[in-house]
Amino acid sequence: MNGGIHMATQKDVAARAGVSIAAVSYCINGTHNLNPETRARIQNAIKELNYIPNSQARNLKRQASRELCAIFPDLENLCYNEFLKGILMKAESSNYSLNISCSYNDISQEQMLITNAVSKHYAGIFLVTCQPQNTKFFQNIQQHHPIELVFLERLPDKMDVIYYGFDNYKTLHYLTSQLIKNGYRDIALLTGSGRHFSESECISGFQDAMELPVFRLTKAVRSPLIPQRKLPSVLFCTPGST
Repeated sequence: MNGGIHMATQKDVAARAGVSIAAVSYCINGTHNLNPETRARIQNAIKELNYIPNSQARNLKRQASRELCAIFPDLENLCYNEFLKGILMKAESSNYSLNISCSYNDISQEQMLITNAVSKHYAGIFLVTCQPQNTKFFQNIQQHHPIELVFLERLPDKMDVIYYGFDNYKTLHYLTSQLIKNGYRDIALLTGSGRHFSESECISGFQDAMELPVFRLTKAVRSPLIPQRKLPSVLFCTPGST
C-alpha cells in the first residue's frame, strides 16, 4: 500500500489477464514473442490497473538519469521533425541522451512506451499524445512517479501540465482574416480529428475569422469525387490531416 492506494504489481496484471507472471514480464520487456491475443489481454490489464512496471530492483539506489524519451505519432510530419530537432539540440548541449519512439497513433502502443520509459527512470518524456482525453492515465503518472511529462502540440484535457505548442487559434484566425481582406472567399480547411487540442484550435480560429460554418474536408471525402466539384481557391492543411 502507498498512501492508502494499492499499486498494482505484475502478479495483479497476470491475474487480470489470465496469464503467467512470466508472460507479463515478456510483454513488458519485449524479450519473447507472444501471440497477439495474449499481448492484447496483458496490455488491457495494464491499462485497467494503471500498472507502471519498475525495471530496477527496489533495493538498488536510484541514480540521477541523463536519459530522455521522445514519443511522437510518427516522424513524417514536418512539425514533429522541428520539435525533434530542438529537443535533440538542447539534450546534446546539456549532456543528455535522447531515445525516440513512435506510437503510430495507437493508444495501446503509446501507453506501453510511456510505462516503459517510466520503468527505466528516464529524466523526462516529451510527448505528442494520441490520447489527450485519457486524463486518468496521465494523472496516475503524475501522482505516483517522479518523471517530467512535457506535452507537445496536443494538450491533454483538464490538466495542469508542461506544454509547448503553436498558437493555432491565433495563427489560423490571422491568416484567414488577411485572405478575406484581400478578396478571397472560397477558403477551406483540411484537418485531422477535432478531438485533438491543436486541431480544435485551428478549427475555432478558422471558423471565427470566416464567421460562417466551417467547410471541412476530411480523409473521408478525399476521393475521385473531389475533382468533380469546385475546389477552394485556398486550402489550409493542419499537421493532423496528413
